[in-house]
Amino acid sequence: MTKHAQQVKVDKAKEAKRVEDAEWHDDNARKRAEIREAEEWERAKRAADAEVKHLLNMEADNKKYLGWAERKFAKDKGKK
Repeated sequence: MTKHAQQVKVDKAKEAKRVEDAEWHDDNARKRAEIREAEEWERAKRAADAEVKHLLNMEADNKKYLGWAERKFAKDKGKK
């Protein structure tokens, strides 16, 4: 093989390796982005679930208070 042919072969091998590495890095970046997005969705879901639970607890407390207030004020009206 001539020196030029060997250099062309080496250059082709280097280019193939570079392309393979670039594809691997692109695939790896895509997978990391998918994982990061899934984690963000999970965090958002947990935060939303916690907010809903908090609002439901507030609503339950409000119903208890309104029930207590109705009974108290109904009793107070009867005393007058």
